[in-house]
Amino acid sequence: MLTCIIRIAAAVTGALLLAGCSSTLDPARSEAPIGFSAGSALLRDDAPPTKFGQAIEGTSFQSGSSFLLYGRRNTDPLLFSAREVSLSGSLWEYENPEQWNWTSDSDYYDFLALYLGDLHDAGRLTNPLPSCNTDNPLSVSVAYDPSQEQYDLMLAGKRRTYDAPEGRTATVHLTFLHMLSAVKLRIANVSDASSLTFTGYHFENLVSRGTASVTATYDGEGNASYAWTGLTRLATAVGGTANLSTEALNALGTAGFLPHALSPGENQGNHSYLDLMIPQRLDEKIGIDGWPALVLEYTPTGESATSARILLKDIYTDPAPGQEPAAISKWEMGKQYLYEIELSLDGGVQVHVTTSDWDSVPAETPGLLLPEL
Repeated sequence: MLTCIIRIAAAVTGALLLAGCSSTLDPARSEAPIGFSAGSALLRDDAPPTKFGQAIEGTSFQSGSSFLLYGRRNTDPLLFSAREVSLSGSLWEYENPEQWNWTSDSDYYDFLALYLGDLHDAGRLTNPLPSCNTDNPLSVSVAYDPSQEQYDLMLAGKRRTYDAPEGRTATVHLTFLHMLSAVKLRIANVSDASSLTFTGYHFENLVSRGTASVTATYDGEGNASYAWTGLTRLATAVGGTANLSTEALNALGTAGFLPHALSPGENQGNHSYLDLMIPQRLDEKIGIDGWPALVLEYTPTGESATSARILLKDIYTDPAPGQEPAAISKWEMGKQYLYEIELSLDGGVQVHVTTSDWDSVPAETPGLLLPEL
């Protein structure tokens, strides 16, 4: 049970903000509890690994969401070390609240946070295990392996200075950055008269693991530094069918992919397949012909199973009026890629891609911090 909970009450915002703008040290204010708010758009796949209509979209964290927090004052020892901060209703809470301790106008606090999906899934708090580097600057990193799990990996970083415009003891607002690329497939049968069953898909020659990090070095707008390192590419298949190698993405349909029958002219429509991938280049190959590729598997009614292999670097955008089509040479952090695939038993396969940003939702309105007695 939470023993002493920080509650963020948006209804009493003004009092905190006004009081927090003092330009002189105030010992009483220095003892205020440290509280947090958080925001970002979520795009998750928390459902069982069927990959059929399981994309869950929302514009805010849901009650029960939580993140791991690291933080310290100046270069002191860690004040927060993998501390869990959870959303209960509209209030962010954590155990054993810490207090602000401002002793000089040169003091500062750094806060780094990781959203790892449902922290209470089996093994989530130990695998992957976040790594904290307490050198100056402070940094936190986490390994991501899409062959093991699929979740919306997000990181956030924030520095609070003594003369912060919002007030030095005001709620710390964490806006999380999506570290992954959301890759969606939408299938249509554009054959004149023939039906088919879409039986699966997978990707080949992609980055299968890497390490994402957030570091307490900031640009002119106060944004922390984010990066991917240790990217590993293997010349093996990754993705959605039942007979893949050990590098197959188990969460991408290997355990329960649902074959989908498509009549002539039928579009899979709202039932998109969603994979959360490590950002990477699509125009680099492994070996002689190890280009990143998408492989589609389908069975025409009454015929043998067949497949189509498409190089990702050769898939072009659907251009806006007056613009030329362009190839997508890489997947970027925080972007969505919708691959619309037209299967035709009369004329082969056509694929085009549209891109969009994940919506960025700022942290919630700050509120007064109320310790629970």
